[in-house]
Amino acid sequence: MNFIKVLKICGDILGLNYTDEFLYGDKAEIEQDTTAKRLLDCCNSVLDVLYREYALETRQTVIEVKDGFVNTQNLKLIKAVSLKDSCGNDVKYRYASGGLFADKDGKYNLKYVHSPDEVTVDGEIEFPSPRITERIFVYGVLAEYFSQIGDVTQADVWTEKYSSALKVLELSSVCRVMPARRWL
Repeated sequence: MNFIKVLKICGDILGLNYTDEFLYGDKAEIEQDTTAKRLLDCCNSVLDVLYREYALETRQTVIEVKDGFVNTQNLKLIKAVSLKDSCGNDVKYRYASGGLFADKDGKYNLKYVHSPDEVTVDGEIEFPSPRITERIFVYGVLAEYFSQIGDVTQADVWTEKYSSALKVLELSSVCRVMPARRWL
């Protein structure tokens, strides 16, 4: 999915009447439009939240903690999954601005979720999971948009749709085992 498609869908819902010349023409014109810029910010915000909660892909690296701190800004870390020592034991950590605090200095294996690439006007949007659909994403963008402009009523409507769609996604991922058939 790309931002132009999100902009078209959201524009149709919001009644913005974006023309094909506007959507598929000069990208600078889109970058000047205040509503389009706000929707772009909303896309980045929703994508960040989705990566924090639903990312399937994790990365691993070895980090070195010095004086109880490790700088993780170059990793684009948005969520630490685990921090383990060389024997595979869990190491306690806590988030800090620009990095992580750990109780002991040393080298550790960090498993983490990286932040998504920033959505741009002509860029593609990569979802954190194949289960996240375009519909779910657009619901989130509209919920964020109405929250930002202060339309509480519409924000509640779209937040409910977004939350419900995410709940269905979570419920459908639960594996259920049926009991074996028994003879009477």
